[in-house]
This record gives sequence, structure tokens and C-alpha cells, in this order.
Amino acid sequence: MRPRASPARCCRWRFLPLTCFRSRFSLQLCCFCCGGRRRRAARRLGELAVDRSQRAAAEGLNAVIVCPTGVIGPYDFRRSEIGQFLLDCAQPGLKFCIEGAYDFVDVRDVATGHILACERGRRGESYILAGSRLSVRRILALVEEITGRRGPHLHVPLWLAELASNFAPLFYRLTHTKPRFTPYSLHTITSNSVISPRKARGELGFNTRPARETIADTLRWFAEQGALRLAPATVRAR
Repeated sequence: MRPRASPARCCRWRFLPLTCFRSRFSLQLCCFCCGGRRRRAARRLGELAVDRSQRAAAEGLNAVIVCPTGVIGPYDFRRSEIGQFLLDCAQPGLKFCIEGAYDFVDVRDVATGHILACERGRRGESYILAGSRLSVRRILALVEEITGRRGPHLHVPLWLAELASNFAPLFYRLTHTKPRFTPYSLHTITSNSVISPRKARGELGFNTRPARETIADTLRWFAEQGALRLAPATVRAR
């Protein structure tokens, strides 16, 4: 059973990465990311999902809840927002940089975390699968280091980025392109991103690989798929 809210009339939507394990259903909630009202509604849906899962577990449902942070990594066939951002950073030319950061975790480590939660997780408990807190500047520096492509940077003040983000959803609707720079994405990288996976590490044995390895593998995969004009062999692995 997969209850979903309709994504109609929304310029961008994605599924909230919350999964209920060891039960007979996978819970996926549609997260609308256009403006504060929908963002608050999405957060409320997530809180409601966790609350209902925990109450069901208390009544006997053998469920464990897993909450990954920003998922990043290879095999990004649908071209996620962070995947497209890495591709943009790998292109030659001027790079725009905004002050901000978020926690990112490798998709392969998330998959392992799912298995660990199913095998070792305690019924009714929630586990955060976090990786590394990376600033926008750090991601850009890692991409340039891995690809060997360096270019000029233009650091955009936060006030200017906030102003521009208000017009971004309209621009994406008019150009029929996938939104990447929106009020929601700006809110995400400027909000609290100090997230601890200590509980998952201690109870599940969850571990993550270095962020540089994840970004290198992602760029190499994009190059192999022809999405990045860079020979896979030239991507520095470690």
C-alpha cells in the first residue's frame, strides 16, 4: 500500500525518504517543495507518518523507521537535484556559489542501512542515516579537485539569492525545465544541517564512506553514461 498525494499543479515534487520496515507496506509521502506553506505541510506529513508508524509498532506492528539525509551517489538515472548540481560544478566556466551546507549520504550506504535496520533495528524506533556535512564551497572544491577542472567563482550574497529564488519557480515553469534553485532548496542549505547518525551507528553498525569517494564515483558514473564530457579514467578516484 503506497498512499501518495497528487503532484498536480506543483512545479516540483519528490518522495519523502521515509520507509517503514518489517511490515507489509512501504510508506512514501509526496513532498511538495514550492513555498513555505507546502514545505510546512510536507514536514507535517512526515511527522504524522513517523507518529502513526510508532503507534502501530506499539500495538504490535513489527516496524522500523529509517530517515536518510540528502541522498547522493552513482546510478542516478533520473538525474536528482544534487546529481545535476555536481554536473554543473564539473562544467568549465564561471561557477556561482552560495553560502550554505547540508548533510549528504551515499546511496549505497543508505541501501546498506536499510538492510541493517531490517536485521538489527528495534521495533518502533527511528534511525537517521546521515553522512557528511558539506558546504556548497566544499562540494565545488571537491569536484574541481577530482576532475582537474578549475574555474572562476562568483559568490552570491544570501540576500540576493533569496530575492532571485522567489522568481525561480516561475522561470522553471515557463522554460519547462526541472527546478534546481528554489526557495525550498535555499532554505535547505541555510537551515540547521548538523545531523548525527550516532544512534544508527551504535545500534545498527551503520557506517559511511568518505564524501570524496562518493562524489568521485558519481562523476565517473555520469562520464560513463555520457552525461559528462570527461573520460572516466581521468576522474581521480581517491
